[in-house]
Amino acid sequence: MEMNNQRLLYIDYVKGIAILLLLLSHTISGYGMIKTWIFAFHMPIFFIVCGILIQLKYSNKDKFNTTNYLKKRYNNIFKPYLFFGLLLFLFYNCINILSGGVMVYSHLINLLTLQGIDSLWFLPVYFFSEFIFLLLNNKIKLDIRINGLIVLVIFLFFQLMGEEEIPSFLGQVERMLIGYVFIYVGYICAKFEIIDKVNIRWAIILLFCASLSACLNEFSSMFTMNNPFLFFINAIGISIAIMAVCHNYEKQGNALRINFLSFWGTNSIMVLCTNNILIETIRLLDYKITGSILLNMGLLGGFLFFLLLIPIMWSVVFFMEKKMGFLFGR
Repeated sequence: MEMNNQRLLYIDYVKGIAILLLLLSHTISGYGMIKTWIFAFHMPIFFIVCGILIQLKYSNKDKFNTTNYLKKRYNNIFKPYLFFGLLLFLFYNCINILSGGVMVYSHLINLLTLQGIDSLWFLPVYFFSEFIFLLLNNKIKLDIRINGLIVLVIFLFFQLMGEEEIPSFLGQVERMLIGYVFIYVGYICAKFEIIDKVNIRWAIILLFCASLSACLNEFSSMFTMNNPFLFFINAIGISIAIMAVCHNYEKQGNALRINFLSFWGTNSIMVLCTNNILIETIRLLDYKITGSILLNMGLLGGFLFFLLLIPIMWSVVFFMEKKMGFLFGR
């Protein structure tokens, strides 16, 4: 991510950590403590980063141009969303037909109604959360306190709603509201330089406390918030702690640039779009060849699956970066 022609490496590191944790969460079966910890923040942190970048960009008197924004987001969000969504639809139906089933169109309906297929749910939610935030803050120019009131109302809505489930077709709207809250958190963090003020010691303490709280809490995510208050607090705490650690590392002027994390961070959308096809293909091969040995090994099998997936995913992303960049607005 670039601001004023200077790349914010710590943002790439943060996104790299988050997308790698997404891969790990998808290779681990069941819902143990590790998966509970990952789901507590690994998607919210992307929205917090979004809020930080919005504040940094538009505080420098850059004007929000709706037409340019929509063109850009069509190229780097909706083109990959539609392409890989159709690919997933065909992939799942091929497997279903080869197994003796028939064509199922539910995935296609989910895709066209912007509910997404698997990980692709994130892209429309990210777009609408960001777009509405930009409209309110850079077009209508709401006072930051009014924005805070909107966030408070959203939070109270989820707190009062409790464990009540809303219709599935409104699920994306629910997640968009959650994303809006986290974007606002990132915006506040950048405006008051909160990340800059958290040193390594306090970042580690915050990471430990928020992680412990997340692990002791029931499994929560942007799909299921058993305790909305704890979900928001834990996600914010862990995210700020991780960002502070990465930012302190960058500020120290270390000669060692973490290229491994930068690669995953700068290509996080590519990873998000392709991970489900790769993971399901490996699972299918594991089932056919070994009788699902990775699945039967439990948590250890999940980590071995992750280690096997990394070089494969790296090769796929590297190829797409060179040959299919047009799908991502590059």
